Amino acid sequence: MKSLILIVIFMLVAGSVTYGQRMGMRGGRGRGRLNWNSGRIPTNIQHRSPSAVTYYDNKDGAKIVKSSHFEFDYMLGRKITFFCMAIGIPRPEITWFKDGAELYQHRFFQVHEWTIGNDTVKSKMEIDPTTQKDAGYYECQADNQYAIDRRGFRTDYVQIGLPITGKYRDPESDQYYNNHNGAKITLASHFDYEYVLGHKIAFLCVAKGNPRPQITWFKDGVEIFSHIYMHVHEWRIGKDKMKSKIEIDPATQMDAGVYECTADNMYAIDRRSFKTDFSIAFD
Repeated sequence: MKSLILIVIFMLVAGSVTYGQRMGMRGGRGRGRLNWNSGRIPTNIQHRSPSAVTYYDNKDGAKIVKSSHFEFDYMLGRKITFFCMAIGIPRPEITWFKDGAELYQHRFFQVHEWTIGNDTVKSKMEIDPTTQKDAGYYECQADNQYAIDRRGFRTDYVQIGLPITGKYRDPESDQYYNNHNGAKITLASHFDYEYVLGHKIAFLCVAKGNPRPQITWFKDGVEIFSHIYMHVHEWRIGKDKMKSKIEIDPATQMDAGVYECTADNMYAIDRRSFKTDFSIAFD
């Protein structure tokens, strides 16, 4: 009986030692195999399928092909315009940013968009009238499901009397801003005018371009609007011309100053100015 008990105890002890050795060896192998695998076999997460190989270089990705990529100085109280055109399939969406924050339309800020075919979009951003707070870094961003493209340009303001200037960064931008479809004033009241108090005064401006330009009137750098004593008349001529006439009746001493006609479309801005003063009729 004692011999049987001793045999059973011996078998239990031997089994425990063998199991411990096996577990130790297995644990050692496990750790060795884990380290070997992690050091020799990299995790491939860059391209999980063949279609992903060309995803980030996809030919249909959004791409900006034209934009207002120059340093721009604007006059306080005037309108400034920025342009951006992008291509891609599907057609990209264009978003505007200022100093890193997305811009949204409001009373003095407008965005106009045109779609061309199945792959092109044009966007024009207008700020009118401008203030000192409109100076900063603007960015046009085009994106679709394949790519994002950006163009940035910096603006600053100048006082009235200094010319609006632009520094072209490459030949493409020079060709863009000298586009033959850009707004151009062909006829205007470009002379010094002396009017009689109490009489009617009128100024004329004709511009052409494709798309048809918009004509805006300014007095001493501030946009003017129709009221009871001032009227603006416009006529569309053909597909590319706009004619505008401003009438003030009766004229007073307050109407003396520098008037300006501004024509603009997505490609260019043109201006003509003329100075007026009053005289007193002695009847």
